[in-house]
Amino acid sequence: MKKLYIKTYDSDGALIETLFDFQVGTFIKKINGGLGQLVFIMPRKLDTFDSAGDLSLGNKLELWITDEDTGNDARKVYTGQIEQQRPIISGGVENVQILCLGVASRFATDILKTGSQTTLYTIPTDGLTITLGSLAAAEVAEVMEKILAYFQAANTAISVATNNDEGENSIETTENDMQYTFEALTYSEAIKKCVDMAPANWFWYIDENGLFSFKPSSSTADHTFILTKHIKRIEVEKGTDSIKNVALIWDGGSLYSEYKDETSVSLYGRRVQQITDNNIEDQTSMDNVGASVIAENKDPRIRIVMDIIDNNEAEEDKGYDIELIQPGDTCKIVGIDAGSDIFTDNMIIKQVTWADSKATIEVETRKNFDFEAFIVKTQKDLSEQTLLGVPETYS
Repeated sequence: MKKLYIKTYDSDGALIETLFDFQVGTFIKKINGGLGQLVFIMPRKLDTFDSAGDLSLGNKLELWITDEDTGNDARKVYTGQIEQQRPIISGGVENVQILCLGVASRFATDILKTGSQTTLYTIPTDGLTITLGSLAAAEVAEVMEKILAYFQAANTAISVATNNDEGENSIETTENDMQYTFEALTYSEAIKKCVDMAPANWFWYIDENGLFSFKPSSSTADHTFILTKHIKRIEVEKGTDSIKNVALIWDGGSLYSEYKDETSVSLYGRRVQQITDNNIEDQTSMDNVGASVIAENKDPRIRIVMDIIDNNEAEEDKGYDIELIQPGDTCKIVGIDAGSDIFTDNMIIKQVTWADSKATIEVETRKNFDFEAFIVKTQKDLSEQTLLGVPETYS
C-alpha cells in the first residue's frame, strides 16, 4: 500500500509542517527540463488555510512516499516551491489548490551573471570569465559547472548539487570544447548552449534531491519492461516530421557552414535547420553544434508512450517500482516478437509523468524495423488497447 505525505519548509530551510490530508495530481519529469508542475488540494477554509504559514508562497515543498519497495524508509519523489494558492468554494465545500514548480523552472527566471556582469566569456579550466581578452575555448563541462556555480551563488535558498552520493561529479566531461560569449542569457538559455555544444544524446536533468546531472545516455538498458508484466498500455508513432538532415549555421559574421547527412538526404530529401548565433566564436564550436544537430535528427523517430503500472497497485508479481524511472534513463521492451528483436537497442526515456499508481513514459528509438508487423503483434498481445499516434514537439 502506497502512502504519501508532504513536508513544507520556510525560506530558511526550517521544517514547518508535515501534511497528510491532501489530494495530489500528477507531475512531469523530463530531460533538459527537470521536475515540472505539481498541483495538490487541501481541505482547508478560505480564511484560515495558511494560518500556520505552511502553504505560503515561496515555501519549499517535498513529496514523500512509503510503500512495499521503501520498507521502513521513505522516498522523496518531488521537490519544488509553492508558486500559487487558489482557495475554492464549491457547493459549500472549501478547499485550497496549491501549485508548485520544480527547481528547473528557476533557471528561466534569472540572468546568468557574476556580480553585475552579465556578459561572460569561455575560458579554460575556470569555465567563464568577465574579461574579453581572456576569451578562449573551454571544455563544455567546465562551462556548465561554472554556470551552475553562478546560479547557486545568486540563489542561495535553492540547493543545487553537482556531486552524487558517492562524491562523484555529476557533470561529466564531454571531450568537446566551446568558445562562446554569453550575453544576458537566462540560466536556461546558457545551459542549452552547453548542451548544443556537447556530443549527440547528451542531456541535463535536476532530480528531486537537487542533483544536477549532465551526461550521455547509458550504453546498456537501465530498465527492462516486460509487455505482459509491467506495461498496461502502449502507443506508437513513426514519422519523418522531426528529420533535420541539413544544418546551415551562421555566426552573423564570416563563419557560415553546412552540415548534412547524405544518406538521409537521399532517402527523405533536404530538410534544413537554419541556425544563427552571433556568439559562436570559432569554427570548432560551430562544428560541434552542426555535428550534434545532424546526428540527433537525421533519422525518422519512433515515438513510444507506455503506461507502466506500479507494483504496489498491480496483481501479485506484476508491476514495476515506478519511482526508479528517471528521464534520461534507457530502457528496452521484451515480450514482443514481430519477427525480430525490434527493441533490443537502448531507448532514451524523454519524459515521465508520475502518478501514484502508474508512470507514463515517452521513449524514442531510431532503429528501423517492420512497423506494421509490430502493430499487428502488439494489438494481439494488448487486444483491449488501441494504438494511437503520439505527437511530440521537436526540440
